[in-house]
Amino acid sequence: MKKDIHSAIQAVKYVAILDFLHQKEDIQPEPKASEMFKNVAKGFRKNDVTSIAEDYLKQYYKLMESKNNSLSKVAVFQAREEYDKSKVNPENYELIYVENYPDSKDIPDNEKLIKRFKDINKLDNYFGHPLRRGDIVVIYNQDAQKAETLYYNGRQLTRFEDNFLTQGMMNKLLTNFHVEAEEFIYSAIKHHEDLGNLKVLPKELDERHSQIRKEYGEAFLINKLMSKEIREFDYNNCYSLSYRKVVDYNDFTLGRDINNFNDTVLTKKAFPIDAKDPKETGSKPVTRGQWKKAIQTMKKEKQLQDMSKETNKAKSQKVR
Repeated sequence: MKKDIHSAIQAVKYVAILDFLHQKEDIQPEPKASEMFKNVAKGFRKNDVTSIAEDYLKQYYKLMESKNNSLSKVAVFQAREEYDKSKVNPENYELIYVENYPDSKDIPDNEKLIKRFKDINKLDNYFGHPLRRGDIVVIYNQDAQKAETLYYNGRQLTRFEDNFLTQGMMNKLLTNFHVEAEEFIYSAIKHHEDLGNLKVLPKELDERHSQIRKEYGEAFLINKLMSKEIREFDYNNCYSLSYRKVVDYNDFTLGRDINNFNDTVLTKKAFPIDAKDPKETGSKPVTRGQWKKAIQTMKKEKQLQDMSKETNKAKSQKVR
């Protein structure tokens, strides 16, 4: 099957994003140094490759612009479940939440941050558990152009080693690419791989995509379900972003600015048209914990149904 240039042009934007998010050193982008770019460009004519490379660079520079102009931020990194929380290794941590502060003076103190990240029902686009021992909170102050890394020991947030944050982690933080936004990029590349007869993702990133979906798929679903009810999220002096806004406002073709806090489409939560208002029924909004239990119950029921079908199938085969 012939490769599709249109799918390649779309895919290369997402390739540039992934290369930026996993950057190991603060160096200028070079398309031909990217293995994924080479995978996209393979088999195309020289003129097409030049065009694809131009789009790669435009997207990469757009992300650099978002990073360099970043607002102040507070973010939470949490270790994936399979890892020992007592051993703090940056490679095991995911960016599960980011909030943007137009004014650095509004960043809460440590005690308020602990309370904020314990009551995650007040937060939107949060993809982890309530703050617990081993979690990392990062405060980026735009005025000082500096990030402070804090370790939660179960009681308080304490200063942690400055070299914890890798280049890739800082890139994710300063462009708002939390774990759901990153997962979307993998899915988008897979989509264009299928459409354009391409093979772009290397094995290790294919595996990372599967790992993210397995560990955080339920959290993505719960966050979506939280938007089915109109509720009061706690965003007086800051805002968090959905994966769709993160991707769109970092897309060089759309000409938007992810740091423009005067853009109300960017900063305000938009509920679906069919979202229910608990105030009208006199009920309380469903919490994350309640959604989690409901999902787990449905999973168990599905497992029991599947087991019952397998048992009945085995019995019918014996009868024959």
